[in-house]
Amino acid sequence: MVREGWRAVIAQGVFRLCIGAVALVLVASCSSPVPTLVPAATPTLGASGAAQSSSSSSTSSSGLVTASGEIVPAQKADLGFAVTGLVGVVSVKVGDRVQAGQTLVQLKGQERLAADVANAQQQVAAAQQESEAAQQALVDAQRQVLDARKAITDMLDSTATALNLNQAQMNVADLQKQIEDAKRNLGYLTSPDVKYYQDQVKQAQDALTSAQENATLVDVGQLQVQLRAAQQQLATATNVYNNAKDAYAECPSCNKVWAYDRMISWDDAVRLYADATSQVQQIQTQIDQAQRGTSQSVSTAQDDLKQATDRLSFYLKGPDAIRVEQAQANVSLLQAQLDKAQSDAEKLKANSGVDPDKLKAAQDDVTTAEEAVAAAQARIVTAQARLPAAQASLAAAQAALDDLTLTAPFSGVVVSLDIGPGEVVVPGQVLLRLGDLDHLQVETTDLSEIDVQQVRLGQSADIYIEALRSTVHGKVIRIASDSTKLGGDVVYAVTLQLAQQPAGLRWGMSVKVGFNSQ
Repeated sequence: MVREGWRAVIAQGVFRLCIGAVALVLVASCSSPVPTLVPAATPTLGASGAAQSSSSSSTSSSGLVTASGEIVPAQKADLGFAVTGLVGVVSVKVGDRVQAGQTLVQLKGQERLAADVANAQQQVAAAQQESEAAQQALVDAQRQVLDARKAITDMLDSTATALNLNQAQMNVADLQKQIEDAKRNLGYLTSPDVKYYQDQVKQAQDALTSAQENATLVDVGQLQVQLRAAQQQLATATNVYNNAKDAYAECPSCNKVWAYDRMISWDDAVRLYADATSQVQQIQTQIDQAQRGTSQSVSTAQDDLKQATDRLSFYLKGPDAIRVEQAQANVSLLQAQLDKAQSDAEKLKANSGVDPDKLKAAQDDVTTAEEAVAAAQARIVTAQARLPAAQASLAAAQAALDDLTLTAPFSGVVVSLDIGPGEVVVPGQVLLRLGDLDHLQVETTDLSEIDVQQVRLGQSADIYIEALRSTVHGKVIRIASDSTKLGGDVVYAVTLQLAQQPAGLRWGMSVKVGFNSQ
């Protein structure tokens, strides 16, 4: 529906036509020549080829602004490649609907660039791993510094120094005792006391004789008598138990029943049988232990006698050169250990319980750990410097690969396509036009710098679509900040959003816009 503004414009035109008709009648009545009709100004073509007029937008007598315009997509793009290349795959055709990010055209050579990207990714991963490893090395080195410094602190602690000195003195005493034992053993090897070993043999022989006599004197007869008596009691208890079991099977509610040779309850029968069984087992165990004990005593005495006899025979042969040499070497080794222990104890005593050699080693550990910290820090600096370069190489490789693929910047329809597989493309060449035909809007073409002052964002307007011969409503959503030239006039583009998109509306259709008063 055309609003009041359009009605005013039309009324004004009708009024002017009436005035013109009256004037013609007056002229005719005065016998004037028939006037010649002067055609309206013919539009001219500007440098761009667009139709231009000596006048742009207009303002009606009622103060309403009107302008010409055209239908354009909300989003449109002329797409091409930024690099020169050979077209490999064209994935769309004219009229196809595409989604944002969808691949449209691909150039050849992607395999090589994909390999470059993969290699750059490996370089980035390696740089990141090196950085992480360097960080961990720094943490480990710092921990080693702390541990080494703590070792020195612990070493200089008064309690620790006292313990060190005491331990050193105990080591000296222990080695002195070991040397005494080693020298005694060496003396036994070089000058054995034969009479001592003969006495050992005699004592072992006497012990064996005594064990054998004891074995023959052990009397298990009394235990055997007790065992037989216990077995008889077990037999009686078994008969009582079995009889009671049978009787209670016939009379479960009886308090007592006759079993074998007595009246008895079931609980007493069970207890009688258990006690008799336990008594037999105990006596049998005592008999087994007595017999086994005497046998073990004799066996042990025999082993002792054999060892004593072997030792006597060994020493009667004279000193064993090999064993003497081993014993002498052991004495020498222990003496060297004693000398060192005494020297260490003297050092500790002179240094208030601190071992100077261990202190020096601990200080060296601190120095080594601090050097490791410095090395780790330098390694981190190198790794961190390497990472940005690797990331830049990856970005460059990825960008080069991306340059070989033309993708849709937004969802829309392929309006034109001017390329095919195998063709060469150059930077700046337009290969494909994409438009969002689901969201069409109006853009004015001749709104003057004077009239634009009366247009505001959000202002409503009536839009007459010439090809469809229909009018729709719209509102201003954008006013250009910069101007363009139209036949020497300064004009500003104003964009309007349609309240509805009528069927048949197409990109490029001409419209007339009447901006409603505020």
